[in-house]
Amino acid sequence: MEIYAPDTNFFLQCQPADQINWKLVTSEQEVVLLVVREVRKDLDRLKSGGNQRRSKRARAASAILRRLTSEGLMEIELRKAAPRVVLRVAPRPPIEALPSDYRIESADERIVAEAYATRDMVDGQITFLSHDTVPLEDAMGLGLRTQVVPEAWLLAPEPSEVERELNDVKRRMKALEGRS
Repeated sequence: MEIYAPDTNFFLQCQPADQINWKLVTSEQEVVLLVVREVRKDLDRLKSGGNQRRSKRARAASAILRRLTSEGLMEIELRKAAPRVVLRVAPRPPIEALPSDYRIESADERIVAEAYATRDMVDGQITFLSHDTVPLEDAMGLGLRTQVVPEAWLLAPEPSEVERELNDVKRRMKALEGRS
C-alpha cells in the first residue's frame, strides 16, 4: 500500500484519481489518498470562485469528501483494482505534532505541515504529492517523501477568456455561414 497526501491542485489540475495511470509512480496494488484538513478547506474556499473549471472540480472533490463525514465512512473506493485507489480523510494532528521550526503562513505551508504531522498517525509512510515546486521543496526539507505529479496526469490548460470568446465567434460565424 502506498499512502499519498495530495495537495489541493491534485484535485483541480489532474485527471480524476480513478483514471490516472498510477503505474507511473508506484507498483503497489493499493493507493491511499489521505486528504489533510487544509486541502479540504482550500477546496471549500474554491467552490464558489475563480474560473469555471476550478470551481466545478473543487465542488466535485468536496462532494466526495463530504460523503466521508455525512455517511460516516472510513474511506471511499475510487477504483477497484490495478491499483485499488481509496480516498480517506487524514486525522487532525495535535498542535505539538506540527513542525516547530517551520514557518506556517500560507495554505501550501499548512498543507505540508499537516502532511508532516500526520505521518506518525497512520500506518505506513506518507508521500507528499504535488506539481508545485515550493511545497515539494518544503516537504523534502522536513524529511517527507515526495512525488512530483507526472505531466501525463495533468489536464490540458483551460482556454483563456480571449480564446473562449474567439471560439464563440467562430462557432457563430459557422452557424451564420450555414444559413446563407
